[in-house]
Amino acid sequence: MQRIGRRPEEAKRVHNKVGALARGGDNAADFARFQTALNLDPNLQESLLGLATAGLAVGRHAEAAVAAERVLAADPTNKKAARLRYNACFALDEKPRLVEALFGLAPYEPQIASNGLLKVAFDAFDVNDTALARNAFSKVLRLKPDYPQAHYFGGLIAIGEGNDAEATTVMGRVRSLAKRFPLQRVVVADRGMISWDNLEPLEAMEISPCL
Repeated sequence: MQRIGRRPEEAKRVHNKVGALARGGDNAADFARFQTALNLDPNLQESLLGLATAGLAVGRHAEAAVAAERVLAADPTNKKAARLRYNACFALDEKPRLVEALFGLAPYEPQIASNGLLKVAFDAFDVNDTALARNAFSKVLRLKPDYPQAHYFGGLIAIGEGNDAEATTVMGRVRSLAKRFPLQRVVVADRGMISWDNLEPLEAMEISPCL
């Protein structure tokens, strides 16, 4: 059993009891027992993961997200915690938190992460939530540095904010990329999206739970 912080014997005993009983499939009871273990030792990793798992099963998404985030704060490469956090934040539909969860999921589910970040970014752009859109587009570019649409819409945000220097730099990058990804058409949809050859159309992108 991995330890994040102190690990009192009573917390270990309760956790082990939960593990033995969890095979019965009573997620609500498991959730309560993991809470008991964490009351004794709030940093017990296995109980945090157990709480997040049971919390997702019973609709306690806020507690599940917090538990997974606490694991990741101490163990950033924990794959199970990254998946649990994403699923919890997806259910909560808290977009700024979802952006961080999607980015954290990228090492394990790169397609879900990049598509999800683009969906959040474009939806935020549509309702003029430029702070959220900028953050999401920037995360896309950390995953895909040459993704033209993320550069283009980032440039539009900079123009809207009056940041001419940034806009000039970004649009220069867009022109450079356009030589490699020639413009084929402008898609007239909910947003006037510029579509490059060989890029996945935005309309096909969805955010879905990571099973």
